[in-house]
Amino acid sequence: MKYVKNQKGYALVIVLLIVVLFLGISATFIAGSLNHSTQERTVDTSNQAVASAEMGVVFYTEDFERTLELLRNKLVSDMQRELDIIATCTGCNSGLLKTQLDTRMKAEYVNSIKTKVAHMDANDAFYLKNASADGNMNYTVDSAQAVEKPSAVEITLKLKGKAKQGDAISDSLLSVVFDVEVPNSFLVTSGYTTYDDVYKATPTITCDSLFVGEKYKTAPKPYECKLGDNQKLESLITKIKSSPYFLNPADFRVYTDKYLENVCNPSGGSSNCNSNDFQGISVVVNSGQTTANMNGLSNFKLYVSGKLIVDGNLNNSTRNVLVLKELVVRNNIQNLEKTTLAILGYENLPNAASFQIGNNITLKNNARICMNIDLVKTTDLTSLKSQITIDGTSSLLYYTSTQDPSHSNYSATGTGKKTFTLNDAASNTRVRVETNYSNFLNQCGISLSGSHTVPNVIDTGFDFDVKY
Repeated sequence: MKYVKNQKGYALVIVLLIVVLFLGISATFIAGSLNHSTQERTVDTSNQAVASAEMGVVFYTEDFERTLELLRNKLVSDMQRELDIIATCTGCNSGLLKTQLDTRMKAEYVNSIKTKVAHMDANDAFYLKNASADGNMNYTVDSAQAVEKPSAVEITLKLKGKAKQGDAISDSLLSVVFDVEVPNSFLVTSGYTTYDDVYKATPTITCDSLFVGEKYKTAPKPYECKLGDNQKLESLITKIKSSPYFLNPADFRVYTDKYLENVCNPSGGSSNCNSNDFQGISVVVNSGQTTANMNGLSNFKLYVSGKLIVDGNLNNSTRNVLVLKELVVRNNIQNLEKTTLAILGYENLPNAASFQIGNNITLKNNARICMNIDLVKTTDLTSLKSQITIDGTSSLLYYTSTQDPSHSNYSATGTGKKTFTLNDAASNTRVRVETNYSNFLNQCGISLSGSHTVPNVIDTGFDFDVKY
């Protein structure tokens, strides 16, 4: 009996040791699990910080594009005003004055870029943006630097992303580097642009003939040619970019009378010209009337020597230039970005061209409407006043040479021009008038052979490198 009692005592000790052992093992696993969870949260927070910094890259490169757009618009206005003064100056050395103006404006362009960068460098709190609704993710400009090079200004932005989860806080720094090109000259002395410069006669040489015997090597840019009767624009773009040519589609201006058949290349005989990236090529359509559906166009310069009818919507247009004599859109024009829409009308036919929209027009980001209100129907202009909405980075520019006797400033000396205003007060602040036709075309970025005062202000995009 005594032996049995001793055995019972040992059993109790063994059970207690096993319990302690299991508790120790469990504690180890629990501690490891908690530690692993902490590590996962730290890694996740670190990834969120990187993602926040990447959001900063997108936001602040686009912000820089907007700044360049506004700066170039100001340069256009300032330089054209001074060029007009030089043109009317008697006994002046116009060549010297233009050279001095060009030098001064180039310096102003570079200095304005540097000023923008200096502000970004010194005001990181001003550039702090939330990347999440709860404020636990944000990004800002940690530092900014501008280095002037022979033909560009190199910009380096260091962007800081920050993320927080519980007690875990992570920061991430990214560097984005890009060049803002500075042209050798802001002036080109090729003469003033006229109406006929925009719509020219179709050349006789076909696009395929340009490549025979390498004729394109001696032809001036942009290469002008006629699209073959059965040739698709898509196949021409592929040929331009392929071996042995490796040319840029943006250097070509292609003429055609068959917009739907050869440019849009619709399937099943439809009028669908949606979601096409034309890679910068210019197309001139010499026909009285063209009908198509045209949503989601990008990188396209389209000149229609007549009326363009859009059966549905003309929405989500990005980086395009659409120059038309007349436009009829059955529904809406919405979300135009970095796009110029110009309605020029028919020369010497006042109040004859249609500019009709079924519903509304919205200019979303760095977009512009240009129109010659002397040639557009008065009834259409009245409708447009209530249909157009313009955001802070877009604008409407109209041309007129017509004197309006009902204008409060009308006089025989030439003041009191015809006006166009929008009903929406905020949008109306972005409406401007131009009374010099060449300047009107240049400021819209659509002139083909005339005097450009600054590079095309519609597309200020640039490539950039991100360093992690």
